[in-house]
Amino acid sequence: MLKVWKVLPYFTFAGLLAMIWYCVQGGGEKPLGLMISEEDGFLEWGTCAAFAVAGFMGFCAAIIKRKTLTKNQIIFLVIFSAVCLMAVGEELSWGQRIFGFAPPESMETTSDSAVKFGHNDVTWHNLDITIGPMSFSLGGMLFGVTLIVGLGIYGIVLPLLYAKRNPKIVKIVDKLGLFLPPLNLGILVTAATLLFYILRRVGEIKHMVEPNEYKEFFVPVVLAAIVAVTFFKEKSKTNTIILEIFLVIFALALAASARMI
Repeated sequence: MLKVWKVLPYFTFAGLLAMIWYCVQGGGEKPLGLMISEEDGFLEWGTCAAFAVAGFMGFCAAIIKRKTLTKNQIIFLVIFSAVCLMAVGEELSWGQRIFGFAPPESMETTSDSAVKFGHNDVTWHNLDITIGPMSFSLGGMLFGVTLIVGLGIYGIVLPLLYAKRNPKIVKIVDKLGLFLPPLNLGILVTAATLLFYILRRVGEIKHMVEPNEYKEFFVPVVLAAIVAVTFFKEKSKTNTIILEIFLVIFALALAASARMI
């Protein structure tokens, strides 16, 4: 089962590229009537599922593995898991369209997302921030170049330096209780995020699909896989059961996300 989690990011990435290729090569924005990158479509609900799986799996690791983890590692795991579950709330606009309520005036935005989809979301990451003559959305700042640089440092630089036992890096990582990804997954998620960022600026693709949604889906899938291979890698019945349960939950959530219209 651990092998499935190790290869899941690669199959997911291949599937996402296949979706983009199909849409651009004639499938249109709704191939076979399936909402993919549209608001409340397959990728957005899939992103919710991926963040939820990563978050709950992190909580399981903090509880089940607490005897083998340091205090700082447990704290970091709990914070990581809480942030993942908050991301679920952000993706769902905190239930705005589920319960049919309007966002408060303080959250109304003129961001690209609001303009494109014709509505305002109850989300922090879509908020516009104005500093003097400059104006930008929080999401654009966090999920653009900043995200790519952050993933590069977390997924490539830190694992390389930690493996070489760089004293400063080892001290920082251990003190913060960070769990670093396997280098292959770090490189994969960084490169994939950069690719989706570039595709978002390619005219032909930009007008057919929304690559940003693909990026938002892929990152939590890899985070879930990192938690799986980091904390449940020992061969035991408990680990196998946990990996199987979360994989089934994720698969069922994706199946439910594939709503036909």
